[in-house]
Formats: sequence, structure tokens, C-alpha cells
Amino acid sequence: ILSSAMVSQPNNLLEYLIEVNLPLAARCAAQSDIKVSADLKTKIQQLLINRSQDTDADLRHRIAVGLALGNLGDPRYEICPGEYGTYYLPPLLSIPSGVYKIGSEEKEADKDEWGGPFVALNEFQIGRFPVTNAEWSLFMKAGGYEDERWWTTDAAKIWWRGESTAIETRNRMREEKVWLDVNFDNLSKIGDAPTEIVKICKSITVMDKIQFENAIEEKFPSSRFRQPRHWSNRAFNNPSQPIVGICLHEAQAYCAWLSAQTGKIFRIPTEFEWEAAARGFAGRIYAHGNEYNPLYFNVLDTHVGHTTPVGVFPNGSTPEGLFDMIGNCWEWTTSTYKPYSIWNDTQMAAISKIVRRGSWYGGTRNIRASSRYWNSPNRRNDYLGFRLVCSVLP
Repeated sequence: ILSSAMVSQPNNLLEYLIEVNLPLAARCAAQSDIKVSADLKTKIQQLLINRSQDTDADLRHRIAVGLALGNLGDPRYEICPGEYGTYYLPPLLSIPSGVYKIGSEEKEADKDEWGGPFVALNEFQIGRFPVTNAEWSLFMKAGGYEDERWWTTDAAKIWWRGESTAIETRNRMREEKVWLDVNFDNLSKIGDAPTEIVKICKSITVMDKIQFENAIEEKFPSSRFRQPRHWSNRAFNNPSQPIVGICLHEAQAYCAWLSAQTGKIFRIPTEFEWEAAARGFAGRIYAHGNEYNPLYFNVLDTHVGHTTPVGVFPNGSTPEGLFDMIGNCWEWTTSTYKPYSIWNDTQMAAISKIVRRGSWYGGTRNIRASSRYWNSPNRRNDYLGFRLVCSVLP
């Protein structure tokens, strides 16, 4: 990288590097002080895309290539000027209208997948990739977090003002206290349990309800958030990685901003649309087919340990051309949780929204295309992202 900035003909050096270390060539080309010809940059970008989808290339190499592409710029996304700032137009794939089977009765299926309906859907377009950090960065640069117009629902406005941002954390602490009140005696008997952790747990169990509520209100105050939760974490913030650490309200604000920019209706898919896109009319178990292979997606068994650049698992893509529909990160949908059948989980509140597909730490049960899970609209974890839908018909 140093020498590419020092030589008189950096293009010649990069042409050589392409042959021996493509990711390094891209890293050199991405430096702001290196003058690379437009043709050579385009050549490197296309080589990176081709290599990232080369099924014969080692997974670690494909990941390195994807990260390098993120820093150099991904030409699959069209960059456009807009009334409310520059934006990326994502590559989309059309999903045909028709009747799709939803849910599963396989032995591996969870109870809330049973009894899924047949649903008739109009044609729609869906993002070939989940929304990336590169796309999200333009929303932030355009002042998306500062402009109240994009936060269109009452719940979103409350979150945007910072009045509900601590609800999810406090609810998790309440769940922890309920568990500790029942299980603390067993926990304290574990010989290798850290002494400091045991003390903290004990201090929680001795609090009455009022004391506990006062404690978590002081410890976890509501505040305004103006960036995703993991925006500064290098494990998750490469431009080519999917945006994570955002709640449903943030994702919907992005959709409102992009819709205003383009004059089209961009939104978050319903869970039926998501499953139809992932499984097709054939009703595939996984997005690519019916075979499980941990090298086909970024899941717990793949042992990556964080999100990966979008599109580096070509074997796991759908036959139609959607990437990362399984693994990498869960994706928000706008569907409120309700069971398909008479079975019900009383823990699932009426406001909970369905998320789909499993994530980089998800096990095999959660990564089937029919698998459903739920989350509070306020949750902002390192496994939560989203994918765009663009409506073709009303």
C-alpha cells in the first residue's frame, strides 16, 4: 500500500498485484492519494465481484474480496443525486405474482410454522441483497436521523425523540430478574461462577419491585440515538456488510427517505413476501434448495463469528438470484406476530414483529426459509438488519 503511493506508475503496480493478490490490489486502489485510471478501477471492481461469487474460491478469500469491494465501491449499486441527498439505488429482483405455500410441517419445524396458509401475492421487487452499510451511510450523511419527516408513525416518532429507546433493555432486565429469582440458589452453587457476577446477581434478587424499577431506570435511561448500535464496531461496519443494530423504526425511516428520493414505494416486506421470495413456488427448505451445507451460508456452523459482505455465498443464493436469504443476519418484516394454527405462544406480545432467516450465530433450526421468530420493534442487536421491497402493483 505504501509503495503504490510512492511509485510513478501506480497503475502498472496494480496490474501486477491483480494477478497475485486481488484483495490487496483493491485495497491499494481504494486509497484516496493513489491515482487509479477509471478503466482500471472498473476492471478491479468487476474482478472482485466475479471472485466473490466464484464457488471454487476459498471462503476466507471471498470474504476478503467482499470487504475490499466495500472499500473500493460496489458498481452493482447505482449512486444517484436526490432532493434529500445522494443515495444508492439497490439491485432488485422481480418476484412473480401467484399462489405460494407458507409454513412447514417438517419434523424440524417449530410449532409456529405449522398450518401455514396458501397466499396469493401480487408481483413485487425485492432487494438482491440486504441493505448494506454503504447504503445506510448516505442516509446518515443526508441527515436522516435529524429529519423528523422520515419517522412517520407515532411509535417511530416516540423512538426518534428518545422516549422509548430504553424499553427493550429494561424489558430484558425484567426477564433476567424473573429468572434469577427462581434460579439464583443453583447459580451461586456453581464452583467456577465469577464471584463478582454472583454478587451482582444477588443484589438483583434482594430488590423489591419498586427498587428494581428505580435501579434499571437509572442504569438504562432513555436517550436519542443517531446511529446504528454497532456503527463503530469494526466487526460489523465495512461498507459491504449488511447494516445491523437497527430497530424496525430506523429501517422504516430509511424506506421513507428512499421512497421520497426515487418516487417509488420502497418498504420492508411482509413475512409472506419474504418467504415467497426465499422459497419460490417449489417451497424449498433453504433458499438454494433442500440440502444443508454450512459453507452455503454464514451461520453458527460456518464459524465466521460476525456478518460477512453481501453476496459471498453464491452456493446459498436462490435459483432466481437472491443472496443472503439464509444466514448473515435476521431481517425485519412488517408482519405482526400471530400463529398460523391454533397453537399460540403467550409470550409473544401483539406488538412483536416477525423476523426471518437466521443469522451468523444461528443454528440449523432457525435458518430454514420457513422459520419464524419475533422481536420487539425497538430491538437493535448485531444480528438484526433488513431487505427492501419495491411494489410494482398497488
